[in-house]
Amino acid sequence: FVLSDSSADGEIRAYTFGTKKKIAEDLQMATSQTFQTQADSYTSGNKYSLIREKEGKKLEGSLTKAYTEGKDEVSNTNIFGLSGDVNDKRAVTGSYEKGDVQNLNGTQTTRDALSVAAAYVDKNEETGRSLKSSTKMEVRLDKGDQDKRQYLVSNATEGKVNDELTVFGKAELSKTRNLTTD
Repeated sequence: FVLSDSSADGEIRAYTFGTKKKIAEDLQMATSQTFQTQADSYTSGNKYSLIREKEGKKLEGSLTKAYTEGKDEVSNTNIFGLSGDVNDKRAVTGSYEKGDVQNLNGTQTTRDALSVAAAYVDKNEETGRSLKSSTKMEVRLDKGDQDKRQYLVSNATEGKVNDELTVFGKAELSKTRNLTTD
């Protein structure tokens, strides 16, 4: 159970239930189901994963099916993802999303999205210093009443200088182009 508060959207309640089953020496199968409410929307999702762990490295392939009802739209989305550890400090992930949105004004939109991300974590046990950083890039293509192309980039970085001081920053940039009117 997760309860969080976002100043932009208000309270979010999410409940997630899941199982993992070992199907081979270094292979697991996992499933989870999430129910989430937020302001004027409801989302439910099912995630199915195959996870391979070998020599301390993890590789996961997943399929997520999500359904969302909002005040202006209803959407069904399939997300195919692949993530893995490069080494003990680096990890990468990528996903492809295909979804259909039924807008309550009668129009429909089809969305394709591709995203890639990389993360880095370095902890020095002797000094207590640490550095964590992650970057994600995403492209969204919407086709419907209005065709749009959206580019998104985000980065979050946190560094622990000592037990008393942690420095952090987060940046999110996006650009949307309306291909119908441009």
